Amino acid sequence: TDLYLAQKKTAEAAATLDKFLGQHPNAPSADLALLTLGELRLRQHLAVISGHGTNIEVTVTNPLPLAHAAFERLTTNFPSSPLIGKGQLNLGWCLWLERKMPAAETAFRAATERLPASLDQATAFFKLGDSQFQQQNFTGALGNYKAILEKFQNLPEVKTNLLESGL
Repeated sequence: TDLYLAQKKTAEAAATLDKFLGQHPNAPSADLALLTLGELRLRQHLAVISGHGTNIEVTVTNPLPLAHAAFERLTTNFPSSPLIGKGQLNLGWCLWLERKMPAAETAFRAATERLPASLDQATAFFKLGDSQFQQQNFTGALGNYKAILEKFQNLPEVKTNLLESGL
């Protein structure tokens, strides 16, 4: 998979992961394969909607449902995986892009609880706030934006990427 990705052959990388998961659905690294496959599909979807689909090889018609399914499988099949927090964050992104705000809120909340203190966790708090804001839960949104300001002010990536938006 890494060799295909180094060659910018996203479709082959995804196919390799699909094949691996089909043959070894409960392998010790199946959680990593699902997370990686979901991230590849999500990246393909974002490339298509941003108009940069020619920079990333996209051979499936709509990669977003495939990304969503991979993150759901990770969550369902490997609930105690150390990768579940990142999977929940990415599942939240899929649900956000599908405009399923209550479900996105649930996934982002789960990500805030399962991720270590990091840019990913700060992003989960930010998107949790955004999903609450979209549902007009302004009090909840404010609490999560404040959490970014209080918990992550010492992380340089958060300072440059999220603090101003949180304010």
